[in-house]
Order: sequence, then C-alpha cells, then structure tokens
Amino acid sequence: MTTRRRLAQTLAITLTVTLLSTAPAQANPEPVPAAPASAPIATGRFPGPDDAPATGAPWRLYSDGAVIVGAGVMYLPWWTFPWTVSSTMVTSITFTGPITPKTGLSNLFTNMPLLHTIEGLHHIDTIGVTSMTGMFSGAGSLVNLDVSSLDTSTVNFMDRMFAGANSLIEIDVSNWDVSRVISMDSMFAGATSLAGLDVSTWNVQRSPSMANMFAHTPNLTYLDISGWEVSGWRINAANMFSGASGLTSLDLSGWNIQPSNFTNLSGMFSGMTSLRELTFGSGFVNVNDNQLGLPDVLTDATYTGRWQNVGGGTSVRPAGEMVVTSVELMALMGTGGAVLADTWVWQRVPWSCPGTARFRDVAVRSQFHCYVEWLAATEITTGWDDGTFRPGAHVERQAMAAFLYRGLADSAGFTTPGQAQFRDKLTNGAFFRQVEWLAHEGISTGWGAGAHREFRPSATVERQAMAAFLYRAAGSPPFTPPTQATFRDVPVGAAFFREIEWLFSTEITTGWDLGTHREFRPGENVERQAMAAFLYRAFNNGHLSGTHLNWP
Repeated sequence: MTTRRRLAQTLAITLTVTLLSTAPAQANPEPVPAAPASAPIATGRFPGPDDAPATGAPWRLYSDGAVIVGAGVMYLPWWTFPWTVSSTMVTSITFTGPITPKTGLSNLFTNMPLLHTIEGLHHIDTIGVTSMTGMFSGAGSLVNLDVSSLDTSTVNFMDRMFAGANSLIEIDVSNWDVSRVISMDSMFAGATSLAGLDVSTWNVQRSPSMANMFAHTPNLTYLDISGWEVSGWRINAANMFSGASGLTSLDLSGWNIQPSNFTNLSGMFSGMTSLRELTFGSGFVNVNDNQLGLPDVLTDATYTGRWQNVGGGTSVRPAGEMVVTSVELMALMGTGGAVLADTWVWQRVPWSCPGTARFRDVAVRSQFHCYVEWLAATEITTGWDDGTFRPGAHVERQAMAAFLYRGLADSAGFTTPGQAQFRDKLTNGAFFRQVEWLAHEGISTGWGAGAHREFRPSATVERQAMAAFLYRAAGSPPFTPPTQATFRDVPVGAAFFREIEWLFSTEITTGWDLGTHREFRPGENVERQAMAAFLYRAFNNGHLSGTHLNWP
C-alpha cells in the first residue's frame, strides 16, 4: 500500500468514525469488550498491517468519555490515534487484551485533559517499540500511573513523554531500562504536581539530549540522579532543571563533559531558588561559558549568601575552606577539576547564644541558657504556652520520642501506621506518631512482646536509658568500651555499660567529677535542661546526623 493510500485510510478512520446515533452498527468478527452503562457513540479499529488489516485492535468510545480497546494490532501512522477528534472528552482508557504495536507509541494518550484512568497497560507488548515521544503529554487529569509493565529496553525517544501531565503526583520509573534512549528532552517538563522521582539507576550514557527534562516542576522536592554517568561532547542540558524551584539538592558527580562547541548547559539551574546542595565530580566543565543561571544564595539570619565546600565535614556541618558566591561557583564550573569536585552547600550564619531569654523560667545567667535557647531555635522544643520551659521537670519517655523525632526524622518519609505497636499508646494519643517512629527506627522496643508490648509514655527517662536512646539514635556506631569503667557506679558488665561509655567518649556527658572518681548516676531521672545540653552536644559534635534538623 502506498504512503498516500495509508494516509487516506488513517484519516478516514480518524474523521469518519461509526457514529452509532446516525448509522447502523457494522458487523465485527471479533468480540467487542462489554460496554459501560452509557451508550457508545463511536467504534472503529486501529489500522492493521497491509496484509491483515482486520487484525487491528477494535475500540469503542462511549458518551461518558470511556474508551475500551480490545486485543489486536495497534498501528499508529503519523503519530495519531483513531479517536483524535474526540481526545478532549476521553476520561478513561481500558485495554482488555494483548496489544501488539507495529510502530511507536508516540502521543498515544496526548492532549487528553480529562483522562484520569488508564487500565490494562500491561497488555501492551512494548518490546521492539522505539518511540514513546509525548506518550502521556497533556494528560492533565492523571494523578497516579502504573507504568511498571512497560519494557523500555528498545526505546530511543522519550522526549515530552510526561510533559504537561500536571496532575501526576507520583510515578515509579526506577526499574526502566533507558540504555538505548538518545533523547529525553522535556520528558517531565510541566508535570507541575510531580513530587518525587528516583531514576538513580538509569543508564543515560547514550542520551546526550536532556534539554528541559525536569523544567517547570515546582513541586518536585526529591530527585535522585546520583548514579548517572553523563559523558560526551554533544551534551544538551539546556534548562534541564529550570524552574524546579522545590529541589534542594543535586548530585552531578558522574558528569564528565568533553570540551566541544556542541555542548549546551545554558539555563541549567535557572529558577532553582531552593537549591542549596550541589555535588560535582572533577569532570563537570561548562566549556562554552554558558549562562548556567545558578540563583543567588539566600541572605538572611540563617544564611550568609554564599556557598561553602563540605571538605572534610558533612553537608550539615561543612568544613571546607572555600566560600564563594553563586557567580564565583559558576566560574569554577568553567574550569572543573579537583577544585570543583566536592559537595557545595549554602553557608550558614554561625549560631550564637542570644543575650535575652525566650523562656521566663530559664534566665540568661543559667548554666543551661544557651542549650535551651539552641533547642528552641532548632524547633526541637517549643516550651509551654505560658512561656515556660520547666527546666527542672523530668523528661517523660513520650517527650523524649518527640525530641528525637523533631531532630532526626524525615517526617515526609515516615508513614504513621494505622495500628499502634504498643497497647498503652493509642492512635489518637499525644505523640503517637513520634513514639511509632521511635519504635520503627529501633531506638526503643518498649517492654513485653506482641499484643502486650508497652511503651509507658508517661514514665520518666533515667540517665542510663537516655544514653541508650542517644546511642541507638546515632545508629549504634561501632564502639569498643574500655576494659576499666570510667564511672564508679557503672561497672564493666552493668546494664547500658557500652552506651554510657560511648556517651562519655563522645563528650556528650562528663558525669560528675568528684576528684577521686567519677559518677554517672544511671538511675537518676533526666531533667529537661540537662536533656537540652545532651542534645546540643550530640548534634553539634556530629554524633547525631541532623540531616533533617532545622539548624538555627
């Protein structure tokens, strides 16, 4: 069949569907899927191959916008589909039997603003498919989408694949094989509701074209591309992350860009106003002096307006000696090498203890004033509504859970269970989420087992239990305790001996120095003011990570 005849056939199927309200139904030798409650308004077939046109997959469009597609061949010449003229009314598409595409799947669901459901994607055999360009672009009502069944191992083009799917919140593409893809331009551009993506295992070495790939995704707060190895001399990453204003970190350590006039990184970071952590390898070089568009660092009471390299420190507590503006950091990107190869973070204004007290019962002259002020500045504590901190009050176990949760937890990454692990901690009780997190992290196991486990939330925390909490919260780091006890009242082999010795070795506590000996007083209850000091030392000495801490 000639190209002219196939075009005529396609247009005929597209524009002269069988309108059941005005014409009698045609015989169909293959079974048609059961109809929804509403009446069908159009039927047809996808074009089949020249030698077997009747093998094209049958489809029906119903008055409520539902489309049902039966088993068969799906040929999409010129990237059109049979119900093109009705795309704006489609609300759902269901594939009920095996589908064999004879061309790519480009624009299969494109420009369907009301499409909210796609079922039966697993029926589509995508082995051999080379193009998924624009496949879901403009499907503006899709919120969730299961694409785990799509075999992408032969795909070459994924440009605009999810572009403009602005209701899509989450999508799992972490297992995709993209090793043959050569273009990902605008792949997720304009997916304005997308919250997170893990594509860390993607092999993108054959994909030099990534322009606008994540552009205009303001709600994207998590993007893992840490495993990417991007190399070559024709890299086009122009505006790749432009407008991704919710992203706070990027790992580009695997980028190795060869000098070439064809490389384009212009606008790569433009509009990334929340980006405060950037990791580079020595091979990241902006060879053409492209205007990368890295925004200025925020200048306020928390940040200095400059970047600092991590050096031998951590992203939370950097120790590098280089402090630069965004303009100066982009200049370093022009040369690359060992000077750039590091993690760069927004430099914080060093916290200083205020000369005034925010709590009326913790005076400036108090030995715990600075510790309590730091605890409040990090929002680990808010105190009470009456303006007090109650420094001498004993710490309850549920309050200990709250302190650690606020300082350590990734609140967005923890899902509160629907059923309590402890019989004395009801799901609607105070600190339920924090206690469940504590158990989930293995920081506390409570007492008993099974349905009889208890947390005893109102019980006070003893100093020995505090040591255990902090040791476990630090990840139970490898530690060999001394053969001779540091504290006379915590002998070798005593309960929590290891944890208490670790606490001393990290300078989180010194106990009481009585001249001839030291005491830890393990059975004493922990006061709130002392807990402030313990937490301050644990975080600021780097023994608790503080990755999610609201550092002052």
